Amino acid sequence: MLVDQKTGAVRHVYVPHAAVSVTGTTQPVTLRELIGDQHRENGLLARLLLTMPPVRSKRWTDAGIDPAAQGKIDDLFRGLYSLDFALDWHGQPLPQTVALDDDARQLFTRWFDHHNVAVAALPEGDLRAAFAKLEEVPARLALVLHLARAAAGESVDETLIDGETMSSAIELGRWFCHETRRVYSMLNESAADRCRRELIDYVQRHGGQIKVRDLQRARNLKTAGAAEKLLAGLVQDGTGRWESLPASPREGQPSRGFVLTVDQTS
Repeated sequence: MLVDQKTGAVRHVYVPHAAVSVTGTTQPVTLRELIGDQHRENGLLARLLLTMPPVRSKRWTDAGIDPAAQGKIDDLFRGLYSLDFALDWHGQPLPQTVALDDDARQLFTRWFDHHNVAVAALPEGDLRAAFAKLEEVPARLALVLHLARAAAGESVDETLIDGETMSSAIELGRWFCHETRRVYSMLNESAADRCRRELIDYVQRHGGQIKVRDLQRARNLKTAGAAEKLLAGLVQDGTGRWESLPASPREGQPSRGFVLTVDQTS
């Protein structure tokens, strides 16, 4: 990276390896607010690998981490940290070159061609820009997986990515395409669509069913009728149905409830 400035104490900045990987989490609402039109138009959003796994209800467990698994993870990271650079004529570190073997190259070529057929079919917009960037993701992930296999002591040629590694990387690439569609759908949804999605997510986290009174209390709604109206919208579009749910210990008889009929996690 070269930066030339007209003013300031430092006029010229040169960074030989200007690359950094950043990972983190944020809330969907925060992401929507931070991205805005500016970062859609300048390409920043398209350069992010986004995932939004469905929220699951927490369940207590006394299980701990398997010591054998923990040992393998520790060994893997020690192996990754021990990987060394190549050296130039002056003894300065340089990145190692890792190529693709014939199987890996053929697999990536098929992925590249198939993926870009899908890109061409998308209308102009944010999703198409993101998918255009996703074409290279399996190649990058293949390098990560390859180095992990080498660091873990698997019998691999450190200078060649094989078909097994590329196949796994392409599967991850497909998953990121799926997640990108889900996240972009969330970013572009209307207020009504957002309310519907959040309601479905809430019911999903509670075992796929909920009583009208329980939803009223959870959402601080004034009346049971308001809660019933929200759920009725999901019944109308075929997302769920009304059922008589068993009474809890403090209730005297079964009460009307809503049950999801479609798996909303995919």
